[in-house]
Amino acid sequence: LKVTQKICDIVGYTREELLARTFQDITHPDDLDTDLDYVRQMLAGEMQSYSMEKRYFRKSGEIVWINLSVALVRHADGSPDYFISVIEDISARKQAEEVLRKHKQVLDATRDGFCLVDLAGNILEANVSFESISGYTADELKKMHVSQIEAKEQSVEEVKAHIEKVIAQGSDLFETRHRHKDGHEIDVEVSTVYIREIRQLASFIRDITKRKQVLFELQRNRDLLNEAQRLGQLGSWELNMFSGELRWSDEVYRIFELDPAQFSPSYEKFLNAIHPDDRERVNRAYTKSLEDRQAYDIVHRLKMADGRIKWVHEHCSSDFDTAGKPLRSVGAVQDVTTQKLADERLRLEAATFETQEAIMITDADANIIRVNHAFQEVTG
Repeated sequence: LKVTQKICDIVGYTREELLARTFQDITHPDDLDTDLDYVRQMLAGEMQSYSMEKRYFRKSGEIVWINLSVALVRHADGSPDYFISVIEDISARKQAEEVLRKHKQVLDATRDGFCLVDLAGNILEANVSFESISGYTADELKKMHVSQIEAKEQSVEEVKAHIEKVIAQGSDLFETRHRHKDGHEIDVEVSTVYIREIRQLASFIRDITKRKQVLFELQRNRDLLNEAQRLGQLGSWELNMFSGELRWSDEVYRIFELDPAQFSPSYEKFLNAIHPDDRERVNRAYTKSLEDRQAYDIVHRLKMADGRIKWVHEHCSSDFDTAGKPLRSVGAVQDVTTQKLADERLRLEAATFETQEAIMITDADANIIRVNHAFQEVTG
C-alpha cells in the first residue's frame, strides 16, 4: 500500500497512521455501502473505474468531503492486482453549495413577498409570503405575467415600459395595487432591483416601514451568491440573441483570467479564448443546441495568455419564441482543471504500470513495494 502526503494532509493522519488503517475506517458510514458496492462491481469486471463524492473522517473527527476516483490494475491473467485511488478535497465546493442553500432559505424566510421576474415580465420564482399576499401558489405565479396581478399596469406594454425604466435606473421604489386571486385589490409598495449578472428583476412586495431591512437582505443575498460562485469556481453568463450582448458574472472573468474593466465579452471573443483545437467543436455544439432546441453541455479547454491550459465544463439552456427563434441563452461555466488533471494522471498511472517496461515501486528505504508483470518476467 502506498499513500501520498497530499492524502495524509486531507485526512490529518501521518503516513504511518494511515497505512495502519483501511479506507473503511475513515469513511463516513452513510457512504460506505455505496463505495463497497463499486469495489465489488470492479472486482467482478462489471466496471473499469468509478468516481464518487464521499465523506472521510479526519483524525480530529471532522468530516471532509472528497471526490474519489478509483481504477483497478489487473495481472496479465486478468486477476485483480491493486487499486489506484485519486482523492480530491472538494470541501470548498460543498461549502459553496451550502451557501446557495442558505441563500434560498433567507428568501423563503423573509416576511415580505419576493419574486424574480425576467425581462419579458414573466414571474420566475416566488416565496411563501408572496403566495400569501397574492392568494396564488408559487406554481401558479410562475406561470403568470406581471400584468396579470398588476391593477395599474394592466397591459404587457405598460409592464415592459416599466421594466425598461428599472433597467435604465438600476432600481425603482414605487407604490401600486395588486389584484388578489379572489379579485380584490391590494395596496403594496414594490422595491425592484435589476440584477445585472443574471438579467432579472428581484422584487420585494412589502410594508414601507420595512424598506431598509429588505434592502439590506437583498444585498446580503447577492453577496452570498457571489461568494458561492467564487468558492465553487462556477460562473454564470447570458447571451442576448437580439443585441448580441454577452454578460458574464465576476467568476467567469476570474476563470478566464480577464479584467472586466478592460474586457467586454462577446461570443466571438469567447471563442477566441478557447483552445484552437476545441474552438470549432464548441461552436458547432452550441449552434446545434439552438437548431435542435436542446440543452448545451460540453467540456473543453481554454488557452491562457501565457500558454497555460484550463479545462472548463459549460452548460446552458435557451429560450425561444413561438416561431422557434432563439431569444437568449443562460448558462454556467465551471473550472474543472483539477478534476481533469486528476483523471488524466490516474489514466496514465494505470497505463504506465502495465507497459512492457519493467517497473518497480520502492519506499524511502529502498524496500520494494510493488512491481509490474514485466518486471517479474525480466527478473524471474
